[in-house]
Amino acid sequence: MSEMTEAGSNDIRNRINTLFPDMSPEIVSDLLPLLAGNAKHIKEIREQSRPITEINHKEFVLAVGRGFDWLHFHNKALIIGPYSYNLKDPIEKAAGILLDNIKLGRIEAKDGVLLMTSAAYRDNVGMESRLAAEKAISLAEFSLETIKEQVPELIPYISVLVGTTNMNTREFTRIPFTVQI
Repeated sequence: MSEMTEAGSNDIRNRINTLFPDMSPEIVSDLLPLLAGNAKHIKEIREQSRPITEINHKEFVLAVGRGFDWLHFHNKALIIGPYSYNLKDPIEKAAGILLDNIKLGRIEAKDGVLLMTSAAYRDNVGMESRLAAEKAISLAEFSLETIKEQVPELIPYISVLVGTTNMNTREFTRIPFTVQI
């Protein structure tokens, strides 16, 4: 954040306080370096002569849950972590982007899109991995229901992959899941 001016820092702090008036000052201070880094990155990207195709969305995966740190590739996936009480809104927005990608020919309609859900666990023994499996299934069902209600045109293009991620090894274990639409 050393490159950020005091005025810029205050502008961001004021914007956060306006958007989230109940957020503690400590959390706002923790967010400032992240937001400053994002602003710097955006400025650097804008200064590059990247082809317009790299700027457009071309994602074909909607990943909901945890354990997707290996999936951070440019224009491949829209990742929604389960860190909000309202997952419906980000799932709807992401599904809309995927549908636009199909309609605009950014991705092939015949290939479709992948809805991938995962829940993380650390302990193989006991209930933790089984609870993660139940959560991953619930995330898939909730995501599909949201898409069915909000972006129904996308449903024919969706394939679903459900699993759990061992956070110690990053091993993804597929869970059998039958799509019920």
